[in-house]
Amino acid sequence: MKPYQIIILLLLSSPLGATESRVKGDINCDGKNDIAEITKINNKLKIVVTLNNGKKTNELVFDNANSIHGECLVEKDAHLRIEKLEKDLTKPLGGNPEGYKPSSMCVGLNISGGDCAPIHIYWNHKKNRINWWRE
Repeated sequence: MKPYQIIILLLLSSPLGATESRVKGDINCDGKNDIAEITKINNKLKIVVTLNNGKKTNELVFDNANSIHGECLVEKDAHLRIEKLEKDLTKPLGGNPEGYKPSSMCVGLNISGGDCAPIHIYWNHKKNRINWWRE
């Protein structure tokens, strides 16, 4: 298998309860697979990316009590998927998010559920951590 090919490992294909879902792909663009996990517990949706060397990046937490961005996904069935980062986001967003680099080699994450607009997770190359955007 070539390094840019994505290995998707879905431990759970069912919607999230108090459980976890995991995918693999090159998120930080170093040519090696990283692991992304999403967990839903106590009205919080937590995303953690573990780099291939075992170090964890900053976590992203969406809480329906204090975030309009996470409310819909926390209350609905959220799904974690790999997505391509090949497109420039200037047209749909009016500019690329901070540190975003379109790439055919590395991947981003997509969290979606119900009628909610998906949350897109990407590697912020300026801050060396995961970040997100939403249309």
